[in-house]
Amino acid sequence: MASSYLKPYACCRGSHSTIDTLLRLMSSHGLRADNVKRMDITAGQTAYDMINVYPIETVFDAQFSLPYAVSVTLVSGEAGLGQFEPPRLNEPEVRSIFDRITFTLDKSIGLEDGPRLHIERTDGTTIDISAGNPTLAKGSAVLPMTHAEVVAKTHALIDPINPALAEALISAVEGLDQASDVTSLLDALRIVGEHPR
Repeated sequence: MASSYLKPYACCRGSHSTIDTLLRLMSSHGLRADNVKRMDITAGQTAYDMINVYPIETVFDAQFSLPYAVSVTLVSGEAGLGQFEPPRLNEPEVRSIFDRITFTLDKSIGLEDGPRLHIERTDGTTIDISAGNPTLAKGSAVLPMTHAEVVAKTHALIDPINPALAEALISAVEGLDQASDVTSLLDALRIVGEHPR
């Protein structure tokens, strides 16, 4: 069960605990892209190899770059699909914060320790914090997404194709526990063929 999760963010799971941490700091400390002078991210070998893609030319590159995920989160306050597809690195605000982030390797850090952040703000204050285990980040069994968050993600991903499909799928899945078969789910999926993109 510990290895099963829903992904609240549209990027590699290895970045999720860092995004969780940034969102908390944005809420509790007013952290924003424009008040970060520089940020040093330090991670172990596995994370460093997995989420350190550069250059960022495709959605997949963006999804496997922790510095990129940090940048768009600080700029937009979110890390949904719209922050990765298409990549936003050519936008001046995103590029500016991206260029102020360093990502370094420390082989003594285990994957489950998660990345460490050293943040220097423009007012001279600093924040040193461990992002923690990415497998226990938001969406894991220990920190599950709420029903409302799952519904919102479903709409965000499916509404651009067909809002009726999103509603039908949500309704069908919510009723599966009481259903005698999966007919309602199959009927919902047929909406795709009836309403092509």
